[in-house]
Amino acid sequence: MDIRSSGNIINLARVLNGVKGSILAVLAVLVSIFVSFNMFELQDASEYMVIQNPITGNVAVYTDPGIHFQNFGSVTKFPRRNEYTFGSIKVDEKTNKSSCIGGQSIRFYDGGHADACGAVSWEMPGDEKSIIEIYKAFRTAAVVESQAIGRALESAAYFSGPTMSS
Repeated sequence: MDIRSSGNIINLARVLNGVKGSILAVLAVLVSIFVSFNMFELQDASEYMVIQNPITGNVAVYTDPGIHFQNFGSVTKFPRRNEYTFGSIKVDEKTNKSSCIGGQSIRFYDGGHADACGAVSWEMPGDEKSIIEIYKAFRTAAVVESQAIGRALESAAYFSGPTMSS
């Protein structure tokens, strides 16, 4: 089918083929970008990386930094070392007294109460078997901190508080 415009003949089939080609080129670029971001993953020296294969479910652990084959798997990164902080210290400028806000509550044997603020450094084990067990139990570093480290600190404060006086 030909369309006449100002004496020029435009071949509609050629125009449509050009549009199809442009659409296919854009789609190819988008697919290439998607594939490139889901095929490889960069691991920093300060972390461990766990990749779970989406088809087989197999789990691979990487402890060395560099670029690793992801193969569209889900990636979870754990820090080698991290710091868990609880509470924050607020200093009253008028009285120059400090107080703990949102810290760990402690009850002493004489009935007194206090809040403890602080930080605990923790480190992931470096062997593959332990990393897989932690990955299966907690899935993320944030959950390790809240469910393992935070709860251990709460228990330590609960059980040691009654042995002290205020």
